[in-house]
Amino acid sequence: MKVSENIWNLIAPIYDILRRNPISGYFLKREDWAAESLTKKLLSYDINTVCDLGVGRGHTLCLIPEKIPHRIAIDRSMIMLKLTRKASPDNLFINADVLNIPVKYAIVDLIFCIGLVEYISDLESLFTQIDAILKNEGHVLLSYSPRNILTFFRFLRGHKIYPRNWEEIEICLRKYQFELLDSKITPLQHQCLLKKKN
Repeated sequence: MKVSENIWNLIAPIYDILRRNPISGYFLKREDWAAESLTKKLLSYDINTVCDLGVGRGHTLCLIPEKIPHRIAIDRSMIMLKLTRKASPDNLFINADVLNIPVKYAIVDLIFCIGLVEYISDLESLFTQIDAILKNEGHVLLSYSPRNILTFFRFLRGHKIYPRNWEEIEICLRKYQFELLDSKITPLQHQCLLKKKN
């Protein structure tokens, strides 16, 4: 078990309380707003399968429109998954590392990758997995944490954080044939709506 997994296992039972803290709650509400506004742009597309990478306590699951029949939630913290399954049982939950996803290739129409990139040291390996499970012309809602003072404070709380800049993300977008459709900037995250080209 890796150190970061230990941290998430400890945080899992109190994660909702941390989100209700007035200070962190403010920032997290901004992130939720940005993700929700980008997700609304996808309502006209034919989406049957959604995969949430690093689902955590499932706060992004509420963004998935109810009409989408297949929902896959992946996280490597079993404690996070157990708690999230209790609150949202109508999803397929998979305990796995996002860099080694046990999902049949090219079956997913939409991937949520919110609040995950900053915990992954090897960005290209993550994009390899995303590219493998996403259908052509599928979409990705991805966030990354920029280098700023707020990201530094998260590091001080005990998280090993890998802040990114747009140029690092753009290199992967070009390599894996993704186009940027839209983006939102919040104090903690830059969120990008991406489309996989044919």
